[in-house]
Amino acid sequence: MKPRVHETGGKYGNGVIVRRYRTGSVIPVRVELTANHHGYFEFRTCAMTYRDQEVTQECLDQHLLPAENGSTRYYPGPGNRVFEGYYKLPAGLTCAQCVFQWRYIAGNNWGDCGNGTGAVGCGPQEEFRACADIVIGDNEMALPPRLPQQPTSTSTYDESSTSSPSPKSTGPYWLFSVVIAGTCLLVVLAAMALLYTYYYHAGRAKKWLMARRSLAQESPPPVAPPRHKRHQSNTQLQL
Repeated sequence: MKPRVHETGGKYGNGVIVRRYRTGSVIPVRVELTANHHGYFEFRTCAMTYRDQEVTQECLDQHLLPAENGSTRYYPGPGNRVFEGYYKLPAGLTCAQCVFQWRYIAGNNWGDCGNGTGAVGCGPQEEFRACADIVIGDNEMALPPRLPQQPTSTSTYDESSTSSPSPKSTGPYWLFSVVIAGTCLLVVLAAMALLYTYYYHAGRAKKWLMARRSLAQESPPPVAPPRHKRHQSNTQLQL
């Protein structure tokens, strides 16, 4: 399944760092609403450990950012404009690349409030999300690439050393492939030989039958000898 355009690996998910912040600092966050759906905003962040890592929502939920007043929800006022708030980054969190998420839970749909009544904003509501890549901390180096997983041993990343990939063991499968290919070739050759023999002998038999038929048509049928009628003579032999 291909990533969407704003996800890691998509058209716009190319890892561009848009801001750098100090660990534990309070940062301004501005959101421009062009279609106000009421509800509230939430902001989260998650540290990446290697390049092009796909960040999960579970990781983002570990760092739900609080505002200056301690609340994690920002309720925008009416109208379509730019809303601004100040949020505190987690203490002790440093990252060469963090995903900063804006989550907007709308509140303009009618739903069940759970107490036998219904109202606008109750029940499930639609959500909007957007993300950006930031750096938290000082002198953070670039993220390393993802290491290939080794099933039997573990290794640490070392930029000064390079390793060549080990050749893959093919095992006995090549022998099975050769046997199967040879068997198929023999079957094809045997079928061709049978077809050739059948049509060759059938052609000869057909020619022989046609030759006999033509000879039978050319030779005239035998004619029976003429039969002579005996005449009785009234003349008696005289001695």
